[in-house]
Amino acid sequence: MRLFHGSLQSVRGGGPSMIEVVTQETLRVLLPSKVALAVAEIARQKGTDPVAELPRFYSSATYRALENEKSKYWWFSPAELSGIYLRETTP
Repeated sequence: MRLFHGSLQSVRGGGPSMIEVVTQETLRVLLPSKVALAVAEIARQKGTDPVAELPRFYSSATYRALENEKSKYWWFSPAELSGIYLRETTP
């Protein structure tokens, strides 16, 4: 299994842009795009500005779990992450 564009896929061969194993170190490479897509979805659902949502997302329990490789939140799609965040933050 190799990581490609934020999702695990079984691929043959490989290339310089592929990450073989997700570790705490390689997770740092994946987070910016994952966060950007999740925050865009959150803002779309809430009807807010993504720039305004970004600091709230970074201070959430969802992000704390996402940045910890052991939680495996990196496996979730941006849509799943936005759902987790919205459940966490909606009273």
